[in-house]
Amino acid sequence: MKKLLITFFLLNITFANAQTYKFGKVSIDELKETTCAIDSTASAAILYKERFTHFEYEESKGFYIVNEYFTRIKIYNKEGYDYASHIIPLYQANSENEEVMSLKGATYNLENGNIVKTKLENDAVFLEKTNKYWSQKKFTMPNLKEGAVLEWEYSVKCPFYSKLDEVVLQTEIPIYKNAVNITIPEYLIFNTNTKGYLNVPLQQSKKNRTLDLSYNQRYDNGRLGYKTERVQSSVTFNEAVYKIDMLNVPSLKEEPYAGNIDNYAAGILFELSVTKFPGSNIETLSNDWEAVAKKINESEDFGKELKEKSHFIADLPGILEGKITEMDKINAIFKHIKTKIRWNEFNSFYTDLGVKKAYKEGLGNVADINLNLISMLREAGFDANPVLISTVSNGIPYFPSRQAFNYVVASVKTVDGTILLDASKIFTVPNVLPESALNFNGREIKPDGKSDWIKLYAQKHSISKIVTNLKFTESGFEGNVRKILNLSFAMNYRNNMIGKTKEKIIEELNEEYENIDVLDARINNLEDLEKDINESIKFETESYFEEISGKTYISPMFFYQRTKNPFTLEQRDYPIFFNKPFVNAVTINLTIPENYTIESMPESTEILLPQNLGAFVYKFVQNEQIILIESSIVINEPVIQAGQYTIIKDFYRDIIKKQAEKIVLVKK
Repeated sequence: MKKLLITFFLLNITFANAQTYKFGKVSIDELKETTCAIDSTASAAILYKERFTHFEYEESKGFYIVNEYFTRIKIYNKEGYDYASHIIPLYQANSENEEVMSLKGATYNLENGNIVKTKLENDAVFLEKTNKYWSQKKFTMPNLKEGAVLEWEYSVKCPFYSKLDEVVLQTEIPIYKNAVNITIPEYLIFNTNTKGYLNVPLQQSKKNRTLDLSYNQRYDNGRLGYKTERVQSSVTFNEAVYKIDMLNVPSLKEEPYAGNIDNYAAGILFELSVTKFPGSNIETLSNDWEAVAKKINESEDFGKELKEKSHFIADLPGILEGKITEMDKINAIFKHIKTKIRWNEFNSFYTDLGVKKAYKEGLGNVADINLNLISMLREAGFDANPVLISTVSNGIPYFPSRQAFNYVVASVKTVDGTILLDASKIFTVPNVLPESALNFNGREIKPDGKSDWIKLYAQKHSISKIVTNLKFTESGFEGNVRKILNLSFAMNYRNNMIGKTKEKIIEELNEEYENIDVLDARINNLEDLEKDINESIKFETESYFEEISGKTYISPMFFYQRTKNPFTLEQRDYPIFFNKPFVNAVTINLTIPENYTIESMPESTEILLPQNLGAFVYKFVQNEQIILIESSIVINEPVIQAGQYTIIKDFYRDIIKKQAEKIVLVKK
């Protein structure tokens, strides 16, 4: 059997390498394939992925980029249907925009031994506006069935010769063959950066290219005046050629607490560093973050907007009335902006409507809101500055570039240190940013244009504290729970629970706490952001114990018991993103009937992680018929590096093992 499996694997690899790929030429062998040879657990695989990028020239516009894409995907089962949808992001600036050309696609199924083709129709392709600068063309392939093969082909014309998109070489599904060919004229010099953990076989060479040009030339025609003629000519220049051929690329395995997994996928990043066009001076572009921040600060949609204040001057005295301490004043301004301007769900560090219009109309993007906040804080006498951020979904900023950022928040100096504020989200509090914005560091810009990096993660622990009182009867347990949440835990709770009826809240609590029947629930401080969340519930359950040979075995952590390790990979090459230091503390007071005695309880234990990364404390104390159970999990770092993955994985394994131990009761 082992020899047969090896033969099957080699046959598939040979097939993938030898196959000639062309749109519409799907084979029966591809349709018959039932398992991915690279990863037998894969629900889908990319059979072939091709990208050809080249620069073309127009007299009126100069050089522009054409990206040609071709993708063929195999769907093995229904879990792979998600890969039948595709999004093409399109950038727009200064009335110019990227556009999709020659899009076509088809789904192929094997029916009664015949290949049945279903075309992607135009009415199944949608164009959506994402924000002021971005839109997206999206589609889902038709007639999806298990075993189908999908393919699409299109080109993207990009008028911005500096915008050379990342070359994606690894995805969350395996790739049999990935072919990339990029040619760049000698007039444009790009820096390259390889990302990810795979070896990328990048081949570089040069070739000559002749470009035929046609342009108007005006000359003196004597007494007849000036004359314009169309002139045909050609120019020969060198092109840098980047070529990549990768076979049998493994999928990038994702786990919980991974952040944006695309940050760690194999790829090549290009950043324009020098232009040297004929007849023009050599221009060196911004190659450091200081210069990037300075340019952003000088732009009309950013730096100029920060100076606007006439629209809120009349409101400021009323906002600050009666506020004595600096934190009272900061919180008053913060709360005012959050309630005054509603977020329109668009991210950007550039304003869309402008701070004045957004303030007046009560609606704006992230920059409209947070630049108003900064301006008002400055007018109130605070040292407040914008902080540029690349959100988690936007990825890690590898190169100094204005396109590296897509978000902005406020920083304000206080006697106790710097506080970060984001007024675009209604449930944020000082120094607690939404998790979507927690991406290592942001770039803080001072009023003079100078800038520096600033940490985005909160330094204070978010705390979840639960106290549960339980009474055991022979038919089960009844009791009550009180949960207190602060900071990030409270923000996430509010985002989930706000606006829901009591019935809906009880329904969701029954889903959260498995195998119990919630009888009543009460939540305090849901809308009071200055106070901790306080949740109280009453419940009963017939679970979490069993009778075996005259003894009663109780699961001491009840519905708080961890049963699954979130970390399952043998090895992980990317960090663990907890996004905050935190404490999960559970205290259980378990009362047992007088006619029972405690035969045994788990031993108390303490596990300390190295380098003060965290700890697990598990404690049992008996006081007559009451058992006090205390469990505390502490993580002290918001981000834990990949080199410590095994330590954290084993830490959670030991917690699960310890919490699985039982309390044993016997009747008197």
